[in-house]
Amino acid sequence: MSDREAVAHLLRRATFGPTADEVDAAERAGPAATLDRLLAPVGPTVVRRPPHRRRWPRTRTPG
Repeated sequence: MSDREAVAHLLRRATFGPTADEVDAAERAGPAATLDRLLAPVGPTVVRRPPHRRRWPRTRTPG
């Protein structure tokens, strides 16, 4: 399997369908670098909001 076939297969499995340009870039980077990029993407930090707290009415259990 060539590097192009390997990265194209990886991108098909790990993304929502790569474009030809994305396959070209991944081929230039190589399979290992492409996998590293997919597993540790660089981008804006995700800010987690505090979980929504919902108060449920207390219920009594029989017994």
